[in-house]
This record gives sequence, structure tokens and C-alpha cells, in this order.
Amino acid sequence: MATPERPDPGQPSVAGYESIAGWDPATLQAVERELARSIGPVARVLVKRAARAHASLDQLAREIAPSIPDEAARQAFIARYDARGAVAAPPVPRDLADAPTNLGDDGPGITPADIEAVTRLLTLEMGPIARVVVKRAAVLCTTRQALCLQVAGSIEDPSARARFLKAAASGISSPPP
Repeated sequence: MATPERPDPGQPSVAGYESIAGWDPATLQAVERELARSIGPVARVLVKRAARAHASLDQLAREIAPSIPDEAARQAFIARYDARGAVAAPPVPRDLADAPTNLGDDGPGITPADIEAVTRLLTLEMGPIARVVVKRAAVLCTTRQALCLQVAGSIEDPSARARFLKAAASGISSPPP
């Protein structure tokens, strides 16, 4: 009796990607495989989440790139999937198109105070992992507004995301329940 062939646990499966509209499951599998080299099995969750929020491969790559801890590997990952061949501004998830535009000074650079304020707000929505999310996003962003929009894409619940953006726009350190 032949033993059924089992998939290699080290290789991502296309299973689970078929339900994501507008995406080729094999493409998402390839992105997951490359990302998993840097961050391990959590890559699957990040790729699925980003694929649901973005319509293009370069946007998807820029969304998940902050999860890659090594700067050189992160930039190589972005460059590989960026349609223009250059690192562009962080993507804005489709449902954030109507987000507030008064999310803070749009001047040059992000200050340590900006990072701390955004971290404090995001922690209320997603817990202690917010510090890592903000730190990684800050590398890709040049303004507080871009940082807020980038990290808001990490909040799965639309009402929690809206709360975060409202609090960030008003400068309140604790969003209403």
C-alpha cells in the first residue's frame, strides 16, 4: 500500500490563498516563501493580511517589509517586488483612503516623540507588539502622517483602526472605547 505524499512542512502551501480575490495563489506562496526565510512561519499570516488589503504586488511587499528585521534584506525584498524598481512611499490600505489627513506635522522626519505617541496609541489597539510594528514602520516612513497610516494597516478590525486614526488625528493618547 502506497503512503500518501505529505507536503514538506518547510514549504508553504497555496491552500488558503485561493479565497483571496484578485491574487494568484502561487504568487502569494512565492512571497510567503521568501518572507519566511527572514521571519519564519508568521509570514503566512502577514502575506494573507496584506493581500486582502492591497491590490498590487509592490504594495503588498511594502506592507509586509517592516516585518523583516535585517535592513539589507528588507530593502532587497521591497526592490524585488516594487514595480518601479525603487523603494516608494509606504502603501495606504484601500480602506484607509478616507482617513483623516491631519495626523500630525507633515514636515521632514519623524521625531522620537512621534514614535512614542504613535506607539502609545497603537498599543491600546494591539497590545505590546505595537512597539515592534511602529519601530519597523518608522524605518519606511518620513512623516508622522505616513507612519500613522502605515501602522493603521496593521489593525485588523476596521472600527479599531478608525478609533486609532481618530485618536492620532486629535492627538488624544487614549481613544474612546
